[in-house]
Amino acid sequence: MTKNQLTAKIKEQSSLLSAAVLGLGVGLIITIIFSKIGVLLVLAGLVVKIFEPAISLSVLKLYKFKPVTCPFCRETSQVRINAIDFSCDNCGRSLTTEKGKVKLFRHLKLAVNNCPNIYGKPVLNGPMDSGQKLT
Repeated sequence: MTKNQLTAKIKEQSSLLSAAVLGLGVGLIITIIFSKIGVLLVLAGLVVKIFEPAISLSVLKLYKFKPVTCPFCRETSQVRINAIDFSCDNCGRSLTTEKGKVKLFRHLKLAVNNCPNIYGKPVLNGPMDSGQKLT
């Protein structure tokens, strides 16, 4: 998982948490009997929503990231050190890493199998293309 994807997931989870706490608080306020607890829950939900950026930054400090360059789009993504599979932040392709480097043999095989054919011969286009046609 990349740093950007982890940040988005943390923001999503904290938004869901604050919405649930706010909803529960409003529900308890409506019952009148538990209105004091409801007010506290509403305030707690608002605090979670307000401090969402600080929460995501503090959680991100728990993880270590390394830069990995996508062989397809040449963009660098910050990937967790122990990540094996991740998707590129820029092009969205699923990539496999080993010792901090992208395993290309798997992706080259997929590229050859899925590439267009001219007269029965595969033609690779893109950043990995050396300019020569495969025969």
